[in-house]
Amino acid sequence: MENKKSSYVKAYQAWSIVFFIDPLALPLVPILARLKVNPNLITAGTLIAGLSSGVLFAMGYWLWAPIVFLFSHFLDCIDGNVARLRQITSEFGAKLDDIADSLRKPACFAGIFIYFWMNHQNIFALLTVVVFIVHVFIHKLYQFFGVSHTDLEFPDFHRKVIRRFAPRVLALYTFFEEFFFLFFVFPLTAYFIGMPQGTVFFFWGALFASVLTFLKLLILLYHRRGNHYEQVRQDWRGTKGNLDRAT
Repeated sequence: MENKKSSYVKAYQAWSIVFFIDPLALPLVPILARLKVNPNLITAGTLIAGLSSGVLFAMGYWLWAPIVFLFSHFLDCIDGNVARLRQITSEFGAKLDDIADSLRKPACFAGIFIYFWMNHQNIFALLTVVVFIVHVFIHKLYQFFGVSHTDLEFPDFHRKVIRRFAPRVLALYTFFEEFFFLFFVFPLTAYFIGMPQGTVFFFWGALFASVLTFLKLLILLYHRRGNHYEQVRQDWRGTKGNLDRAT
C-alpha cells in the first residue's frame, strides 16, 4: 500500500498539509480514482472555492471564508494525486492548476481589501495591499532563483545550515506554508477574537508570516549554494580519479 501511495503522493509537503489535509485527502484519492473522477473537475472546484472565499471575505463572513479557503486548499491537494494515480496527467491539467493557484490567493487578498475599504478602515486596506505586494515579491524571488523544497533532499542540509537546531524542528519551519495561516488560521482567530482587535492580530500575523517566508527563502538559497559547490568538488574529484586511473 505504501509503495502504491508513493507513486502519486509528493515526497515533499508543507506540514500544514501533512497534519490537516492528508489524513482525509489521502484515503479519498483512491476512491475518486476508482470512480474515474476527472482531476480537472477537481481543479475547477479548487478555483471556484478559492474565488468564493474571496467573495466571502469581502462580504465580512470571516468565519465561512477561511473554511471555504481550506476546502479549496483540500481540493488543490487532491487533484494532482488523482491525476498521478490514474496516470492521466496532461499539460492542460497542469496549466489549469497553475491558473487556480494564481487566482484564488489574490482573490482572498482582494476580498480582505474590499472588506476593509467598504468599512472605511483605510489603513488596514492599505496594509492588505502592502502584505500582498510583499508576498508576490517573495514568491517571484523563489521563481527567479529556482528554489523549491526538493532542495531539502540532500542529507547535509541540517548540518550545514543551522547546526544547533534539531532536524525535525528545522524541517517544520522550512515546510511552513504561509497561505494556510494567512487565509485560514489568522482570519479564523481574528473572527473569534472579534473586530477590531482581531484585525490587528491578523496583520501582525501576516507580517510575521511574511518574515518567516523570506527567512525560509534565505535558508534554502544558502543551502543550495553550499550544496552546489560541494557537488562541483565531488564531480571534480571523480573526474580527477578517472583521469588518474586512465593514465
